[in-house]
Amino acid sequence: MRDLKKLTVLLIAILVVSVTSCSKDDDGGSVGNAAEGTLAAKIDETGFTSEKLATSATIISSVAGRTLNVRGGDFNGKTIQIGIVAFDGVGTYNVDSEDIILNSFVLIDIDVSNPQSPVTQSWAAPYENSGLVGTVSISSETATHVVGTFEMKVKGGDNSSVINITNGSFNIKLQ
Repeated sequence: MRDLKKLTVLLIAILVVSVTSCSKDDDGGSVGNAAEGTLAAKIDETGFTSEKLATSATIISSVAGRTLNVRGGDFNGKTIQIGIVAFDGVGTYNVDSEDIILNSFVLIDIDVSNPQSPVTQSWAAPYENSGLVGTVSISSETATHVVGTFEMKVKGGDNSSVINITNGSFNIKLQ
């Protein structure tokens, strides 16, 4: 039983060290142009701005560290979700297939004209053998808000279509 406890403590320590050593740069970049309470971006050059009611940001703390989750949706069925594991505040976080479980980005497009239908399409990053496909830069984190920018290339679930997300930014009150 003591050996099992020692092994568990050792595995948790290794997990914490490996998670906290993920790719991060201390330069948080610019604040972007999202209005307070929203997430904005260009999805293949088409403008997207989330609705305040459908936008949220949370930071979850655990023994392994903090995780930032950002989500913004519009009333047309599009949603952008960003997850940063081992979140350490202001800085730039890579979305890379080498850290496939650490940082992620998802674009979902639901057919709102048919609410009974399943998700119409979804795209995600990173994907197998993608390499570096994007970054999320946090320029400000306070007890109440998180502000940042992002750029991303996401790949469709059908493994063929790639969408460029550019000029992304968010300015969201933490929940």
